[in-house]
Amino acid sequence: MFAKSCGYGIIYGTYYFGAVLCQEESVFAMMKKGTKGIFILGVLTFVLLLIIPAKKLNAEGQRVRVGYFNMSGYQEISESGNRWGFGYDFLQEVARYTGWEYEYVDATWEECLEMVENGELDIVTCVKRTPEREEKYEFSTYGVGMSCTVITVEPDNTLYFYNDFAGYDGIKLGLLKGNSSNLSIGNMEKEYGITFDKYIFDTEAELKEALHTGEIDAVATSDQRVLENEKIIAKYNINTYYAVSKKGNREIMDTLDGAMEQILLFHPYFTADLHEKYFTNNTGCKTALSREEQAYADSHKILRMASSPESEPMSYYEDGEYRGMVIDSVRAMAKEVGMEVEYVAVDSYKEALTLLRSGEIDLIGDFYSDYSWGERNHVLITRPYVNMQYVQVERKGNPFDSSEARVATCEDYFFNTMYIDKHFPKKNILYFATEKECIEAVREGTADVTFLNQYTAGVLLRNDRFLKLSGNTIYDSTHGVSIAVQKNDKTLCRILNKAISNFDTVQLKQIEERHTADRTEKVSLLYYIYYNPFEVVLIICAFFCLVVGILLYFIFVKKKYDRHIYELAYRDSLSGLGNIHHFVEQTEKQWLEYRGKEVFLLSLDISHFTTINETYGRNVGDMVIQYTGDKLDALLGQEYMLARSKVDNFLMFGSYEEEEDIQRILELIKRRIGLFMYKGNAIHLNYNFGIARERSTSSTSINKLIDRAEMARKAAKKESTHIRFFNGEMEQQLCREKMIEDSMKSALEGGEFQVYYQPKYCMTNNEIIGAEALVRWVSEEYGFMNPADFIPVFESNGFIVELDFYVVEQVYRMLRRRLDRGEKTVRISINQSRVLFAQDNYIDRLNALREKYEIPKDLIELELTESILANMRDIRKVVAVLRENGYALSVDDFGSGYSSLNMLKEIPIDTLKIDKDFLSNEDKSGRYRKVIKKVVELAEDLHMDIICEGVEKREQAEFLMSIGCLYAQGFLYAKPMPEEEFLKLLS
Repeated sequence: MFAKSCGYGIIYGTYYFGAVLCQEESVFAMMKKGTKGIFILGVLTFVLLLIIPAKKLNAEGQRVRVGYFNMSGYQEISESGNRWGFGYDFLQEVARYTGWEYEYVDATWEECLEMVENGELDIVTCVKRTPEREEKYEFSTYGVGMSCTVITVEPDNTLYFYNDFAGYDGIKLGLLKGNSSNLSIGNMEKEYGITFDKYIFDTEAELKEALHTGEIDAVATSDQRVLENEKIIAKYNINTYYAVSKKGNREIMDTLDGAMEQILLFHPYFTADLHEKYFTNNTGCKTALSREEQAYADSHKILRMASSPESEPMSYYEDGEYRGMVIDSVRAMAKEVGMEVEYVAVDSYKEALTLLRSGEIDLIGDFYSDYSWGERNHVLITRPYVNMQYVQVERKGNPFDSSEARVATCEDYFFNTMYIDKHFPKKNILYFATEKECIEAVREGTADVTFLNQYTAGVLLRNDRFLKLSGNTIYDSTHGVSIAVQKNDKTLCRILNKAISNFDTVQLKQIEERHTADRTEKVSLLYYIYYNPFEVVLIICAFFCLVVGILLYFIFVKKKYDRHIYELAYRDSLSGLGNIHHFVEQTEKQWLEYRGKEVFLLSLDISHFTTINETYGRNVGDMVIQYTGDKLDALLGQEYMLARSKVDNFLMFGSYEEEEDIQRILELIKRRIGLFMYKGNAIHLNYNFGIARERSTSSTSINKLIDRAEMARKAAKKESTHIRFFNGEMEQQLCREKMIEDSMKSALEGGEFQVYYQPKYCMTNNEIIGAEALVRWVSEEYGFMNPADFIPVFESNGFIVELDFYVVEQVYRMLRRRLDRGEKTVRISINQSRVLFAQDNYIDRLNALREKYEIPKDLIELELTESILANMRDIRKVVAVLRENGYALSVDDFGSGYSSLNMLKEIPIDTLKIDKDFLSNEDKSGRYRKVIKKVVELAEDLHMDIICEGVEKREQAEFLMSIGCLYAQGFLYAKPMPEEEFLKLLS
């Protein structure tokens, strides 16, 4: 594998070298320079010939025997002999790179595994890796896909609840013979102390027939199959599956790995596309409610809902009933879980919030998807079910200064805090009850500007008679729309989250289209006369001229109106380029021109654009955007499709023949659009480039190319070259992070995060003198999650703030219970993330929780990592305030960085925790132990407590006590444990 990877690296390196030499020069121009050009081309050709993978040539025409077991969606065969499915398509794609010819052997799953072990088959796919199987088979390096174990029942079965494992004891469970998911079922029985009455079936058809006839109660299989008219009652144990061959037959696996590398390089989303093709269209498949959730749904059949009034098409009153996207969407989602929605009319959004907090209604259907805003309004919010942007609406020909502009808005709208308060003086903000009143205030001149969501703006602007108003999309105002419920109604929040997850996106799109269709009001003659008195005078003076004038006028207005709507919908007013909607629509219209060609999508942004705005002002930032758009259009607009998608982000799409073509485009942009002059000042512009490449086919999606290029662009910010091509590694990491981000909020609401405690001991008498609080995530859907996987993601997206405060509150609750019962308590140290120190209300929230639970100051210690303290200019002030408020402070991993002694000099600390690496067994020279001894002496001189982490052996403890370090934490004494075990140990 190493040699093969090196070969690919040489290929790309050689092409890149050639691209640099031939930059902006044709091959013929290079050859005209004489023998030097011919020699270089010859060397490149010779190197490429040397590194062509021999395995592909050797594999050409090779006949490969493949085990073909029948599993719906994965591998199927029709009565006429046609094969299809996820696994079949995967093998066909591999054959494009290996030249293999397949001999399919139809057998059951278990028979396929036996035959490949005996050498009667060369390859079987969809095999999960286990230690036992690794002894029998050779596994592919790359996974074919991912799956988890699911338990399903008939769709009308109401006996079982979601992940209520105790309630599954004794049920008749159908299993597929030889399926690796069967091992998960065994683990499930051990973990939850239950027993299934198992029935083994040879084929999936027999398994499904037994379920439908009632021979068995439920089915346990991998989710890598088509689920038809079934209800999921449990998900368990996510795994990757692979292709396998006979043990020792590494050659065929190396050839397969080489093909998979090529697929990942040029089609990173291949397996994801296959999964979407074969497994996302499950018909009638839903996720069951838990026991608690079902009981709630049964006792709360009618939900009372309010939303923004007169906010067409979101919610409005027409023909004697309340309608709108929000109302219809929430009603449809509630129906998914057996509940109904009754709409409660309100006069303002502020009134809706008041009714929710007082318990007079159960939910608000159009709450902004922001946890901070939810907390501020004392409500819980669901995951978003739709996203929207905002449009700035103003009168034409009436420019205004933001420092003096009068802004019309609705009271208690999140957008006020998010945007308006940041850009306009509060004294100039005018509050109205509805968005319709806001836009009327702008039209009549009472206000200068208002901000509306894109759907409401679309309707109201279409009703803008004679184009008195103009609207511009605000690209940095996108947010999701969630459902808000009462603060203590967590069960309803979880139910609605499941309803949103199960909701058919096609149905949601139909609701949107139904309510955003043309709802333009008719223009009345009286309105025309009122706004056009000059034309009325002309009518009185000359009837004939007026008739002609009216005809010409209406023709002009119609053209202007159509142009206005087109510009609003498809053009970016700042850069002059098309917007993202125009870009996608035009690309899809011309897609046939690219069929069979290699295409690329380039996403670029201006590096450190925020710094330009802050340094020179927003007006200059707009000028830079306009300059970049003009230059891109002049240089590349004739050959490629261009668009400005948001803020400083631009898109480019086209076809190419060689990778050097893309490199030349990047170099051209950097060289020709790298300098902007403003009032004699040279502003140097650097760009981040993300590129997605693919061979265009009928299944190619421009939206997926955009997503991939966007991922690569964000990754390019960390590259020294500021260039990144999309690859499979990025997709796998993204899928993992997306899974974590999609689950984190519901996991926090559902109590999946648990606080573990690792005791600290006095080594002289083995007495517990304290403990460290640690967070663990036990997911209902994915099982135990490694903190190393989710903590970096939470620190990146800011969710770590809510998680850290959740841990603090759980610790306070535990201590309060112990204190109330008069039981023994010890000081608990709680880790604090770096992100917390950037929060303005960090210490206020800490104090509020401590006062709420009345926790004595000597029972809490805040634990900081040495890396947090490295930037002492930012941290010193916060540390000082923490100490003033009575918090004891400790430093974790002391000695792991390079600023340890300087930190001791600058920052007052109560306790040092020596990093466990100082107790390494590799310390043969004893240097680490000498350092520990000196640190202990230094801590005593500075009147600090000292504790050593990672103590695992008795000789380590004896050494520490010999040098005066009396406190320790490590596996020698205790591992991290759940709260119940810790409290038993403490008692």
